[in-house]
Amino acid sequence: MRLLTICLSIIAIITLITPATITAHQLKKTQHVLTICDDSNYWAPYVYSKNQKITGAGVDLLRAILQENNLPHRFFLKPWKRCLSEVASGKMDILNNASANPERLKVYLKSKPIYTVNYTFMYSKTKYPQPPQLESINDLSDYIICGIAGYNLEGIDFNTNTLVDRTVNDTSILVEMTRKSRCDLSIHYREIMIHAEKSGQISLANIGFMNIPEVHPLEIHFFISKKSKNAAALIMSINQTLERFEQSGLKRQIFAKHSL
Repeated sequence: MRLLTICLSIIAIITLITPATITAHQLKKTQHVLTICDDSNYWAPYVYSKNQKITGAGVDLLRAILQENNLPHRFFLKPWKRCLSEVASGKMDILNNASANPERLKVYLKSKPIYTVNYTFMYSKTKYPQPPQLESINDLSDYIICGIAGYNLEGIDFNTNTLVDRTVNDTSILVEMTRKSRCDLSIHYREIMIHAEKSGQISLANIGFMNIPEVHPLEIHFFISKKSKNAAALIMSINQTLERFEQSGLKRQIFAKHSL
């Protein structure tokens, strides 16, 4: 009888050991402070600096997820290409507010989607009083196209390596180049640009927007360096907590604080 009781107790304990329990145990072994890299270029309302503090909907969501798991962390703002490089190499642990492509998935683990953005073309209303007429991607070969260095353009179904003629590191410079017709069309994200104008960060005077043919919304994620300690356990924990936040409405509350 005593042996049966012991066996039943062992079975009960094993039943209580879930993947989440194992994940939490693995992460407790992570003694270093997790370092998170995000874009120093304009990406509000998802990341921005306010009163010398890094905040934003994507930042606050990730911060809440890591705090929920008692994981010490620190955010840094750097040029996007540097973020990509340092997280890929394992110098930093997490890439925040990023989209996926085959090259990135070779070096990062991807979280569930946290939000979507929409590609857009900007153009000068002075040069084009009416938006350029584009019926397909094939119509783009006659235009000088500009973009931000390091941004993911995999969702646009044309060879961006040959058709993007110029890249810059700063959104305000991109807008100015477009306004002065140094670029016929500039690729960015509609939601980011609209928020930039509303917040007074960037003037979009004489700048028009137009949809890019045959393009779908772009999913944004958290990415973990595959070289980060306990990377698999960390991404599992982030995904589990993100799902709980979505079900409870906490994610929606965090985004609402940033007018989303």
